[in-house]
Amino acid sequence: MASLYNKAGVVRIYQGHRRTGLVYAIAWSPDGTAIASTSANSGHMPGPIRPSSFRISPIESVRPSPRIREKWERIDDRVHVWNPLTGKGIATYSRHVNAVMSIDFSPSGRQIATACYDGTVHVWSLTTAASTQLTYRGHLEAPTVTEFQLRAGHVHVLSARWSPDGQRIASVGGDDVRVWNPNTRRTMMTIPWSNRFGESTVGWSSDGSYLAFREFDSVRIVDGTSGAKRTDMLGGIYTFDWSPRSLQIATAGEKVRVWDALTGQMIRQFGTDTDGFARSISWSWDGAFLAVGGPDPVVRVWEARSARQVCVYDLHHGWIQDLAWSPDGKYIASGGADREVHVWQTDLYRA
Repeated sequence: MASLYNKAGVVRIYQGHRRTGLVYAIAWSPDGTAIASTSANSGHMPGPIRPSSFRISPIESVRPSPRIREKWERIDDRVHVWNPLTGKGIATYSRHVNAVMSIDFSPSGRQIATACYDGTVHVWSLTTAASTQLTYRGHLEAPTVTEFQLRAGHVHVLSARWSPDGQRIASVGGDDVRVWNPNTRRTMMTIPWSNRFGESTVGWSSDGSYLAFREFDSVRIVDGTSGAKRTDMLGGIYTFDWSPRSLQIATAGEKVRVWDALTGQMIRQFGTDTDGFARSISWSWDGAFLAVGGPDPVVRVWEARSARQVCVYDLHHGWIQDLAWSPDGKYIASGGADREVHVWQTDLYRA
């Protein structure tokens, strides 16, 4: 088993989030030249959203309490984009008004979609990071959303992902999962979602035919066009990732498993020597390996077919919240409670 127990495997440690909180989301650009990352306060997510982002005008005049103002001042609402080899900053996006929950580059790499705890999704460009190209407020404007929910800050967007063809974005938050056009903001499909006060993520199959989202501790698969339910993967799931090469889904949580997404049948279960929920999971570009971040400061890499552990990285100082492979499979970026993003070599794709 290849093992990285010293800094020989580390390419870069990015510390731009040291003053703000745990690293919450990480994404590589499709060409591998940039990483986007964001952080959130330790513990639970921030409380009510700022009044300026409400859609009901009478609420906009509500003055937040000193306690809420203090919370807002501690929130890191910025997205950092930086070079993974040098750590040099490329751009900083700071147009959100609350914590950013997910980051996703468009397939072309020219745009980024960020889901925010304020109930919106922003689409923006690296070349115009100081301004927003588009803001989607569909989750705030849903007919099921009440004034009380808006006042209490209970409408959050937890995840947003581009479709493989770049023509749709799926987002989950509030009371539903929505699929919408990133050019016109037009909502194309709405799917009821019953996990309002929990965490969730959403993702497309590699061909864009199917959509998956977490609901409570399970994953639901639906048709990517009609929203019709296909199947469920049940029990103890915190997050998931679609295989880039097949209609399989890897899930992490109480256990690490690979499933047939069309039948809901488990294909394989991976051994683990940790207690608690694994919080992050990512396939390599060719579907050969799975990287998993656990409740401990360790990233483990398994061979997907054999379930054999092939690599361990243990230089973090807190649990792993998110991780992502580089597009060529040579590097993994991981981050979490120690407020650092580590970029490190796996040696699995070295020529």
